[in-house]
Amino acid sequence: WIIFSLFGHGSINFPQEKALCNGTGFDHSFSLFWDVNPPCNRYTAGAAMSRISVVRTLNATMALVLMVVLASAYYQQFSRHEQPCPLCMLQRLGMIGVAVGVLMNLRFGIRVQHYGLALFSAFFGGVVSARQMLLHICPGFPVFGVPVLGISLYTWAFIVFLCCLIAIIGFLFFYSPEDK
Repeated sequence: WIIFSLFGHGSINFPQEKALCNGTGFDHSFSLFWDVNPPCNRYTAGAAMSRISVVRTLNATMALVLMVVLASAYYQQFSRHEQPCPLCMLQRLGMIGVAVGVLMNLRFGIRVQHYGLALFSAFFGGVVSARQMLLHICPGFPVFGVPVLGISLYTWAFIVFLCCLIAIIGFLFFYSPEDK
């Protein structure tokens, strides 16, 4: 019985287990590796709603952080009159794409396609910012822009894109297609 329940073959429906599934005791119909429609799991709906609300909150937090980063970039451009280079504009486009992907999750519900847009945008922006870092890595090459905490803005962009990639991959671990 333990082997069957551990490997996801559901319940064998022993008589004492049926009594436990009627709401009077502990539900033994769990699966360690995958679930095959457990016969009675009254905690599934609450756990799914809790998981969805946590992921939606994290999506909103990611969008807010990206908006703050973009607002600071536009502040540098318009108040300090530092015109962005073409690579900086592509990095901004990547950040906007990630923000649009997670905002689509907030507006239309959590879907893999939205995460796909965000992943593609984060990967694109990360490649562009890595390219710009490699262009400026040579000794004697002038540093562009005002460094923030001793790190250039394109290096910060790479860090932001890397964190976005890790966060979106983490969100995909929580994704379940049957959660609505």
